[in-house]
Amino acid sequence: MAKAKKSAKKPAKKAPAAKAGGVSKNYVDTKFKSLQEKIDELVKRVEELEAKVGAEKRESVEETTASEGSPEA
Repeated sequence: MAKAKKSAKKPAKKAPAAKAGGVSKNYVDTKFKSLQEKIDELVKRVEELEAKVGAEKRESVEETTASEGSPEA
């Protein structure tokens, strides 16, 4: 019991400074930069795919319009 009382009297350790949620600021900055790069790559891919799909939609609309405009007997 003497040991328990002695250890209980020790002052509490201070929380480390400059850490968000127990993670260093450098880690957060690095992770953010990495995720931002991934987002930029994904946005670029989505824009390319949208452009491709848009071109395909325009072609199908033109084909549909051309077939509807022709007189059928």
